[in-house]
Amino acid sequence: MKGKAGEELMRLLLTHGIKIEVASIQGDSVRLIIRAPAKMLIVEELVAPP
Repeated sequence: MKGKAGEELMRLLLTHGIKIEVASIQGDSVRLIIRAPAKMLIVEELVAPP
């Protein structure tokens, strides 16, 4: 995320122990790694339509 809004969002997430990393970018797909404290962890995979 770029810009002031992206920085603010990342800072807010980090204060709650949530970290987002870009794992890879291939064509029009982005794979993210999201780390959160175990008590917050709800796993859901979202896939865009082909």
